[in-house]
Amino acid sequence: MLLGVETGYEAEFDFPLYQPPPPRPYLLASVPRSGSTYVSHLLWQTGCLGAPLEYCNFEPGGPYGHANRSAAEQRELWRAALARRTSPNGVFGLKGFPVQFFGFLLVLLTLHSLYKGLDRALKVFLVEFGELGCR
Repeated sequence: MLLGVETGYEAEFDFPLYQPPPPRPYLLASVPRSGSTYVSHLLWQTGCLGAPLEYCNFEPGGPYGHANRSAAEQRELWRAALARRTSPNGVFGLKGFPVQFFGFLLVLLTLHSLYKGLDRALKVFLVEFGELGCR
């Protein structure tokens, strides 16, 4: 919880423990301020589309900033996300922004060694309509 606001990272948003690796992962690629957190929460509410949040955001101001300088803690957080945020039907969602993906290359190499299925992930892209002049 951040300043009394639920963020989606709290334990109450966990699914029953799932034994990784999940068979149906996807990536929700978005840009900041586009409504992707709202969409993530809607996907979680279905109970069958995982709980896509920024599980690999280790930037100091990010949700897992406390693990910014600890590869071991980052790996443990990733394992916990796979186990607790995979819906009972085996769907796991990961949300991220392009700016996170620049530093993400090293994380992807680590993830690939931990979880071989990420390269098969279904990619979902959100585009803020304002950027397209549709507002």
